[in-house]
Amino acid sequence: PEEISRERTGGPSGVRARLPMGRSLSRTNGRMGEKAGRRQYPEPEEDLMIPETIDQYLKKNHLAYEHTTHVRTVAAQRLAAAEHVSGERIAKPVVVSIDGTLALAVVTATEKVDVEALRRVTRAERVDLVPETMFEGRFAPCEVGAEPPLGLFGMPIYVDADLAREPWIVMRGGTHEDAIRLSTAEWLRAEHVVPVERLGRWAI
Repeated sequence: PEEISRERTGGPSGVRARLPMGRSLSRTNGRMGEKAGRRQYPEPEEDLMIPETIDQYLKKNHLAYEHTTHVRTVAAQRLAAAEHVSGERIAKPVVVSIDGTLALAVVTATEKVDVEALRRVTRAERVDLVPETMFEGRFAPCEVGAEPPLGLFGMPIYVDADLAREPWIVMRGGTHEDAIRLSTAEWLRAEHVVPVERLGRWAI
């Protein structure tokens, strides 16, 4: 089957769209639209830049996505700048412990996780932020700090309710040089994400 792909030049970063379900995701006036197309299952490419594990997971779960590349960035707000989007569209996952069980709390680039808000919703006795040393290796083959918030990693996912209301979001694609854009509604459905009011609070 023929793969649908798109190259865009003339900007600071190259863009390559990889569409696992034969659907085209395009941005118009800052919004991501969807175009119908024939069901297609592209063959893997040697130049695929996101880890194959993530690519295969997205295809298996019928999540169409747009893959973009940018200069290497670590901080979430720098990712937003490199992608030329508002930090309020960046889905930044933070690993938390809910009564000893690891989970992902997703907030925007400009926010920190309010563990008390998450504790109230989950009715947990204790919710804590988890240092990287405590979950090293859980997100292989992703680079440390570049894991996307996907059910691939076997953790429940919670998201700030305001971010959940955005029409599309941007998350890292497994490296600090790759990003993927998804329909928020499709991500919420496929990954069984739980929205939490005021999960994110402004970082000071």
